[in-house]
Amino acid sequence: MLVNSPKEEIGLDKIIAAKKLMIEKCYDYYRHNTTELQNIAQFDATYIASDAIRWYTSNTFVYKLINKALRTEDIEVLHTFRFFIIDLCTNLAEKHKEMLELELPLPSIVYRGAQMSKIDIELLQENKNCLIATNGFLSTTRNREVAKMYAGSGVIISRRRGEIHAVIFEFVIPSDLPSIVFADISYLSKMIDEEEVLFDIGTTFIVSDVTYDDVEQTWIIRLIGSDKGRNIVSKEYIEFYREHTKNLSPTIKLGEFLTIVGRYDQARDYFDDLRKVDYENEVHILYSLAWIDQCQGKYKDARVKLDCAYELENQNHSPCQQILRHIIIDNGTIHLLMGEPNLALNCYLKADKMMSSSAVFNNIGLSYRQKRQWDKALEFFNKALARDQHDWPNGHYRIGITLDNIGRTYNGQGKYRRALKFHFRGLKMKQLTLPEDHKDIGISFNNIGLTYNDLEMYDEALVYLMRAVDIYKMCLPEIHREQGILFDNIAIAYRFKEQWNECFYYYQLALHIKEHLDPIDRLILAQTLHNLGVVYADSSITNDQQDDKKAFDYFQRALSMHEANGSIWSLDAATTLYEQARLHERCQEYREAFELLIQALNIQQTTLPRNHPETIKTRTALIGLKIEL
Repeated sequence: MLVNSPKEEIGLDKIIAAKKLMIEKCYDYYRHNTTELQNIAQFDATYIASDAIRWYTSNTFVYKLINKALRTEDIEVLHTFRFFIIDLCTNLAEKHKEMLELELPLPSIVYRGAQMSKIDIELLQENKNCLIATNGFLSTTRNREVAKMYAGSGVIISRRRGEIHAVIFEFVIPSDLPSIVFADISYLSKMIDEEEVLFDIGTTFIVSDVTYDDVEQTWIIRLIGSDKGRNIVSKEYIEFYREHTKNLSPTIKLGEFLTIVGRYDQARDYFDDLRKVDYENEVHILYSLAWIDQCQGKYKDARVKLDCAYELENQNHSPCQQILRHIIIDNGTIHLLMGEPNLALNCYLKADKMMSSSAVFNNIGLSYRQKRQWDKALEFFNKALARDQHDWPNGHYRIGITLDNIGRTYNGQGKYRRALKFHFRGLKMKQLTLPEDHKDIGISFNNIGLTYNDLEMYDEALVYLMRAVDIYKMCLPEIHREQGILFDNIAIAYRFKEQWNECFYYYQLALHIKEHLDPIDRLILAQTLHNLGVVYADSSITNDQQDDKKAFDYFQRALSMHEANGSIWSLDAATTLYEQARLHERCQEYREAFELLIQALNIQQTTLPRNHPETIKTRTALIGLKIEL
């Protein structure tokens, strides 16, 4: 993000301010270090952009603080050094270009000596043929003996790190990959004999081999330069990031970046501070704070900020229609998350009148799907698909996401074979452009497993659901909403296989995850509570009154979640009311059952057409109860 903010875009005044801030922070950090204070004073007095490599390779405060920030992913420090990092990346790119234009001999292999724990070495062994990326600028040498000197040999006992092993990294640089940016900087180094070669930040390599050399008593780790990581990132994250922030100022971009990578508290603090000094961007700041609220499940707070941003923008002499449209879309998304599809639909249709897009078509489709109006949902998902196929090359992962939406809609219609075809098409599309352990591929496996559940092919379902488990283990934290949804689906498969121990195990896993999400997503938590209620209420398990009591408890907890979420009038809440009513009926508590069915029917009639199967099912149950009453 910092590299993609050229100085021309940042502006001279802000560059001067950024340098001043960096100097102040460095003076404060090294206030008790006389040597570094002298270095900082020299930097302040003499630094020019073309000196970036020289300053970075000298063993001073610049190298120490930037490397520490990159290693620990300290966004605030990186932002403080942003102008210098931009200079350094620019210098490296220019030196690399010079080497190519002058046809200077390029190294085919360079080395780096290091000392690593056995655990870290074994981790690289386990990830042979996988991509790894540097999380900073990578310093290497043409001279293997220099690397050997830094590595040492054998096993070294360190007081701080314990037992560590000598390692030599061999970096192979394919001659046909000009996208790998590096430069020979030995002429700038104080130690010319080291023949230093510096790689740009984020360079990617494939782990080719990890072996132990008995003669040298050193681990040899061979890595081959690759542009696959660049392609993956550019087609997924950077593409999204650039699209999302292309019209924003660099100061806003940093906060947006923090939000995209999930640093919500940092992002909120950043925007709160920015709001005090940046009055020109107040609408963008409010919009961004609302987005953070949305990500954290604070939907009511988000709506307040969105309404405020909308009002402020409308007060401008020439309101930006694009900003107003985005605010309307986000309001729709909040309504959808709160189980209010009619209100969401109103927002999306209003945004569509301002400008059509695949994203809006998909959102309209999601609204109709939440209303169980499957044909209307398909109409808009197919519009989204047509737009995606026009806007994106074949094989783009966004097409795969739209295919997923179509598949889920056919699931809702009960057309499971057709749904399966779309889920497999979506999976294939994603596999063309995304890494094999990407979350979206896991979601496709989950959708396929869910569809096999619907087809009552539970063994096949578990095969795909377990493949999703493997992917999620690699790319998601243990506490993540997608993990909870997946374990719900696995529990469903075991429920219908009547393997109750496994069923309850996975439901409890799902419940544990959803109860520990921060923030709690009450809608998906309500689903698991509902499912547990259904299992305990299932008379095929037992006629134990204790199980009936547990079922009532889970149903009531699910409804409490909807109440707290503001989604008590959602169709999911109506389904829970229906199941709770059937349990009362089984217990011959007909009056309680009748009242709950009336509540369920009232909700269904506000959203569903009169002849919808779920409405008919509730009416039929009411007729049966009238006879009992």
